[in-house]
Amino acid sequence: MTTNTLFWGIGVHFLIDWQPGIANPLSTATSWLPVLLIFGSMLVVGIVYLVKFDREYEKQSHLAKS
Repeated sequence: MTTNTLFWGIGVHFLIDWQPGIANPLSTATSWLPVLLIFGSMLVVGIVYLVKFDREYEKQSHLAKS
């Protein structure tokens, strides 16, 4: 509520879920490599999908105006 965005809350939740060493210093921490590979690939796929969707939407809106 302070920053008027969910970004920081989601970021902290992500760190606590994937890095147990933050919440409990006695537990073993997971490696960042699998986390970055999984979410990095999801990010790339999501961006590609959104760009393609946006281009198709722009084509359709230009056809509707003509």
